[in-house]
Order: sequence, then C-alpha cells, then structure tokens
Amino acid sequence: MAKIYITVFILFFAATISAQTTVIIDAAADNTIFQELTGNSNGAGVNFFAGNTAPTNARRGLIRFNLASAGIPAGAVISSASLALNMNKSVSGAAVNIAIHKLLSNWGEGASNAGSPGGQGVTAMINDATWLCSFSA
Repeated sequence: MAKIYITVFILFFAATISAQTTVIIDAAADNTIFQELTGNSNGAGVNFFAGNTAPTNARRGLIRFNLASAGIPAGAVISSASLALNMNKSVSGAAVNIAIHKLLSNWGEGASNAGSPGGQGVTAMINDATWLCSFSA
C-alpha cells in the first residue's frame, strides 16, 4: 500500500480555552482501478495511479481513511483538511491537476500487486475493487 496521508486541523473548544492541534492520518486502504482493463486492480502494489493514459484509458485511485481510529475527540470541530500526494511520473512530465470525489459505497483492497510501475494492473484478487465491482469474488 502506498503511503498516503491526510492532515486534519482540529479546533478544540472548552468553556474558557481553545486549542488547535494537527492530526496526520495514514490511509487505511488504497487501490487503483482501470477503465479499459475492467477486471484488473492494484490493491497491494507500490504505486497508485490517477488520471488518463489515453482518452479512454482512465486510471482511478481509491483512498480510504479511518477517521474513527485517528484519535479525534468527540465534539471536536474539524476546521480544515488537506491531502498531499507525491507524483513521480506523468504522461507530459508536468504537474497534473486531479479531482477528489466521495465514493458512495464501500470498496476493497485485495492482494493484487502489479509490481513497478504497474500501470496496467493485474487480474483482481479476492476483495479487490475493479472498474465494475466494489469487491471481487
């Protein structure tokens, strides 16, 4: 699993004092799904892909964070959050903008490992997400 972090800034409000703290949360799971290779996945691979390699060859990176285990106290107000990803390769060699979207269903990170670089993925294994399935059987 690639190292992915989310930084959450939290304001704690008490009767007479307020304090700010920063929490760094590791990703609980990550995976890459492949549009033109709908049965492939890269759940355990070292790389994580997002973007397009051609107009119809999309790669979508899935990231899950477990906020319940992050030690955020009940009643805390999250005032901001940031996500930092490190890009080590792009089609053009230049910085690329990506968008983040909330997934509406749970998905899996199985044992599929496409190696390095792994840009085509490999056949999904049990519990891997793919372009067509949230969890492979």
